[in-house]
Amino acid sequence: MLKLKDITLSFGNHIVLDDFNYNFQNGTIYGLVAPNGTGKSTLINVILNNLKPQKGYVEYNELQYKNEKTTVKLHQEICAFPDQSE
Repeated sequence: MLKLKDITLSFGNHIVLDDFNYNFQNGTIYGLVAPNGTGKSTLINVILNNLKPQKGYVEYNELQYKNEKTTVKLHQEICAFPDQSE
């Protein structure tokens, strides 16, 4: 299970994710649908550890991004292929 707990991320004074919590169940397909500029890409980047939240954590199957070893293990399980239609 992918668990997002108390994720807070801001850029300067602009808070993008504010105490975001969600548990994604295994075997379920999810879609992120929201207007432009609401934090969808930011959320994906936090899940992939491309952006580090100021608060909270990402956990997958009881692993968290804590060091290089766990990051490698998580990246073997989690990946994304963003659409670049530009």
